[in-house]
Amino acid sequence: MPTITEYLSFKPLDDSPESRKLLREKNRKWYLTAIRNNQVRVVFMKNLPGDTCFTFTGIYCVSYSLSDTTKVVWMRMSQECDLNHLEILDRLRN
Repeated sequence: MPTITEYLSFKPLDDSPESRKLLREKNRKWYLTAIRNNQVRVVFMKNLPGDTCFTFTGIYCVSYSLSDTTKVVWMRMSQECDLNHLEILDRLRN
């Protein structure tokens, strides 16, 4: 999986303009938090075809160019991770 897309789709409380505005603001805050914190994620996925347990898929960072206030796109930066030296993850940040 070269990218993982996280859609920011919190549901509005109702169809009122106030609810839609609140939804847009929540999505914007979530997006800005991911970008500002320059997050790195170590990703495992379950139930991939042919496998019934968790499978390590890689280390992912936020893609600034592909993300916006409706989605956060995570790009794989590495397919390896040494769990004994997690400080190496800081080198993979954008």
